[in-house]
Amino acid sequence: MALPKSVTRVVRVRVGERGVEVESLFERSTKKRKTSRAFRRAEKLQRRWLQAQRTFADQLLARHERSASKRRDGWLRDGQINIVKSSRKAWKRLTRM
Repeated sequence: MALPKSVTRVVRVRVGERGVEVESLFERSTKKRKTSRAFRRAEKLQRRWLQAQRTFADQLLARHERSASKRRDGWLRDGQINIVKSSRKAWKRLTRM
């Protein structure tokens, strides 16, 4: 049986004559990021930039689909507004602390 990645450990607990026995059945090793100290800030900025781009794309797609379903050629009429609002969300994601 395949376990989801969110499962890090499976433990069996038995209560017996000798008290409580704990047996580890599965333990996932956690991987440490391997980045040089000099590049950690650059990697963090890169990751934040990519998350902002993903937020922009997801928001724009959702707004596009909503506009297209509301009225005929709604995606075209609301295009500029949708881009501006999606850009704002992405900017918030980029500049949050």
